[in-house]
Amino acid sequence: MNIAPTSASPHVTAANPTSAEPQTFTSREFDDAFELAKQALGYVGKFRTPPSPEIFELWYRYVEGKDPLLNERMSFLVNDSGTANRSQINSLRHEFFHRTDAANHQRTADELIASMSGLETMIQSQADAGERFDASLNRTNQKLVVGSPSLEDVKGCVSEVLASNEKMRSQLVQMKIQLAESQAQMDRLRTSLTNSQLLLMTDALTGVGNRRYFDSLIAREVNQYRSTSGLKLLLLVDLDNFKAINDTYGHDSGDVVIQFVAGVLKSITDDAELARYGGDEFAIFATPVDHEAGKVFADSIIEAFSRKKLTLTRTGETIGRICVSVGAAFLHAGESQTDWFDRADKLLYRAKTGGRNMVMIERKVG
Repeated sequence: MNIAPTSASPHVTAANPTSAEPQTFTSREFDDAFELAKQALGYVGKFRTPPSPEIFELWYRYVEGKDPLLNERMSFLVNDSGTANRSQINSLRHEFFHRTDAANHQRTADELIASMSGLETMIQSQADAGERFDASLNRTNQKLVVGSPSLEDVKGCVSEVLASNEKMRSQLVQMKIQLAESQAQMDRLRTSLTNSQLLLMTDALTGVGNRRYFDSLIAREVNQYRSTSGLKLLLLVDLDNFKAINDTYGHDSGDVVIQFVAGVLKSITDDAELARYGGDEFAIFATPVDHEAGKVFADSIIEAFSRKKLTLTRTGETIGRICVSVGAAFLHAGESQTDWFDRADKLLYRAKTGGRNMVMIERKVG
């Protein structure tokens, strides 16, 4: 089956799920949507990805052709690599369609900012009350020290001070209650914000950092390098012959292999940061004390996999030893994120073409 998405296809006007009035498709819109759905199902069948609503949505968006970045990434899997497996589709779905999570994260951040703004207003209100009380004291003081105040003047001054003091005390009590409520609300919002941030940065399949997390890490490392000393090492880890594993054991087993690899990498990266930035591609950010320590750490990745064999619990099939290739590059002064990544990627390519199951690390530290 040879199906290709086309941006020339008429686009369907989506219904607004929050609208009070349900929207209906015209006959033409129905036909267009039905044709896109058939094309999406064609891809489901061709690449044997599960026809779940989430995965079907990704294929539908692909043939719809409205998202240039998604189409670029999907077209590479479909046309160039021909390996649009379930793991890769799930990874892309997680990357592109977590807009609800992003919206919730933004809403929580906005609520936290609003709470802090309310707290600032409360504090300013109390400061204003203090100034009014101070002004009242000054007025009564002027009345008492100038001339010879009568008993009625003294009583009036005392009454004014007592009234101002009571108003100040009442406002302080109210502020204390509001502060406690605001503190509790901000604590809840901070927790919610932290949890949503973790969700946005976590790969659903493996539990390690996702592509968004990788992007934030490489930006942070490059920015920090300008103001700190010490070595920074980027290691790109790629499974060897992963397509053959998928073809032999199926895509569900391929997901298990990805999870296995993530687990092994997590076990040896206590002092390093780990992210899954592609289908079967992982990145590690380490800070070795010198070049030799970086080489030892990179070699330990290969050794860790050499000591383990994988058996599929569900079927009892033994996949055996999983092998990976590693490309490692040190960050050089003044270079960009792209430069650093490209050098590591070229070293990974050399490890792949050099026989796989090996490390290629640059000899010169920048």
